[in-house]
Amino acid sequence: MKLSIAVPLLTDSRRTYADLRDHIDHVHNNLFEGVELHIDDPSKVDLTRLERMIHEAGLEPVAIGTGMTYTKYGLSFLDDRTHVRRAAARRAIKYIELASALHCPVILALIRGRYSPGLGRKHALQRLSETLGRLDRIAERKEVKLLLEPVNRYETNTIQTLSDTADMIEKCEATATKILLDTYHMNIEEESPDHAIRCFARLLGHVHLADCNRGAPGQGHIDFKGILGTLKNFGYRGWLSAEIIFKPDEETALKQTYSTIKPLL
Repeated sequence: MKLSIAVPLLTDSRRTYADLRDHIDHVHNNLFEGVELHIDDPSKVDLTRLERMIHEAGLEPVAIGTGMTYTKYGLSFLDDRTHVRRAAARRAIKYIELASALHCPVILALIRGRYSPGLGRKHALQRLSETLGRLDRIAERKEVKLLLEPVNRYETNTIQTLSDTADMIEKCEATATKILLDTYHMNIEEESPDHAIRCFARLLGHVHLADCNRGAPGQGHIDFKGILGTLKNFGYRGWLSAEIIFKPDEETALKQTYSTIKPLL
């Protein structure tokens, strides 16, 4: 297993690549091996510049996060408005195209959105299944892996556990989609993280690390030794990507993550 850090890439900022350079320097200087990019608009990314910055730092592009499509632009797969759903799907395809160029997976989490009372859970799951199935087929043609992430009940109202995620992958007959396990969401939703991992280890494609307060591992009470031990025992050899709040600052959070996780690998 290898360590990476999730960092934002805001394409509408005057300091887009200067800020990214600062993040990448921190990641490199703290001995991480990869960087996960959470991008607001994939169509505005300077691919050549991005690839050069990552390569020069000796890092690997680990995954592309899509959450800002929902949190920043309000686009989601479950919106009641047809034009918004279509815009979200088009944006997801742009992420897949970018991921194909970078040779990394795409994360599908908050971009799913929330279903309204008028739509209801049954119809929401059917709608989501149809959208995810279409995206899976596109991703497969592009040789891109999709990572479906269960998200806690306070942020979404569908796909909250590893079991929910496995059910959706089966429902939409996905072949290019794997489960993204996030320790923060798992701490809220899973009765037994150990049992959940044991049941669905075969479907895991990526892991997010964050403590119970979304801080760096070691800033809360999650049993990372137990979780990483179970992952190793069941053959997970993929990336561990810290998706955390940088508190009290980025440098301290990265050092905390490395010092807590590295001895457990």
